[in-house]
Amino acid sequence: MNVESFSSEGDYLGAWGVPGDGDSELNDPIAMDVDAAGTVCILEFDGHVKQFAPDATLLQVWSSGHSSNSQDIGVGPDGVVYLTRDRNERVESYSADGTFIGDWSLWNIAVNAVAPELVVGPNGSVYVAAFFTSRVQRYASDGTILAEFATGASVDDIAVIADPEEAVAGADAVYTDVHVSMGQRNGPARAVALARYKTPRMMAEAAPHAVFMHCLPMHRDQEVNAAVADGPQSIIFDQAENRLHVHKALLLQVLAGNA
Repeated sequence: MNVESFSSEGDYLGAWGVPGDGDSELNDPIAMDVDAAGTVCILEFDGHVKQFAPDATLLQVWSSGHSSNSQDIGVGPDGVVYLTRDRNERVESYSADGTFIGDWSLWNIAVNAVAPELVVGPNGSVYVAAFFTSRVQRYASDGTILAEFATGASVDDIAVIADPEEAVAGADAVYTDVHVSMGQRNGPARAVALARYKTPRMMAEAAPHAVFMHCLPMHRDQEVNAAVADGPQSIIFDQAENRLHVHKALLLQVLAGNA
């Protein structure tokens, strides 16, 4: 368990590091990155970050405050350290000395659905790879999503578009969800902010043969009105029926001991 170094031509330069619980030792390291100054930043599974000079001199040790499940580390050109944890949908940022700066949620990725890995580009953009969904997302340092694309061969392109009419223009399907989830305290503000995403206007911009989809349950006359939900383009109850059959199949496999 050590760190090996090579020249840019691939020539072996040496190795350093020994396993152990001491500050200068490596205790279950899981990821590393090198900053612009050559400082080697190592993330351990228990959340500790250890920073070494290129000659293996220990510079500092700090903890992210998490006891386990650390996943990846990336260092920006400004020295900001970004961390992810396995089966967690957030990116955390820290100053070079370990002071917590903030965290932000990954866009449209479910909790427990990913093992997020990241790298920071030379311009400071944070790239996050969602392993199980074959998606890569690019963020600004404040967590603003800038782009998303899929790595699978079955998807040609994914565009993130803020304007709802532009997003659905000519679309074959319009899929929405509730604008205010159960227990959210900022419901009225969200309802106002998301009013332009209400489906009647968007369905008018979609293709004539477009279908309307919703994962249910829905709030009628909030994200969708009855004319669309119960109209000829709606397939929401077909969706619900399909989920029912899938759930029955999963239960059968579990009860049969095949899961």
